[in-house]
Amino acid sequence: MKTKEVTYTVIWYVDLQNFVKETYGLDTNIPYAEEWRNDTHHPVTVTGTLNTYDITHIDNIIKGRDTPEYSLCRLLLERLSIDGHIKPGEYLIKVEW
Repeated sequence: MKTKEVTYTVIWYVDLQNFVKETYGLDTNIPYAEEWRNDTHHPVTVTGTLNTYDITHIDNIIKGRDTPEYSLCRLLLERLSIDGHIKPGEYLIKVEW
């Protein structure tokens, strides 16, 4: 059987939401937007890049001009990476309340 070992940076969703609020002033509920349940973990690969549409979309969400349509967590993590707040890599978002 083939396997692949992956190392994740684990982030509790509340810490991510608080950091996004402190950094961008955006008050968000990531589990609600992503339709995630309690006691779940969600892998996100952050590349440090976004296409033009995604950049415009996440910037408009941050400015309050748009609502999340898809992948809010990934878009926020990518924006944080582009802005130098986090490094590209593998992240595991922990949802527990």
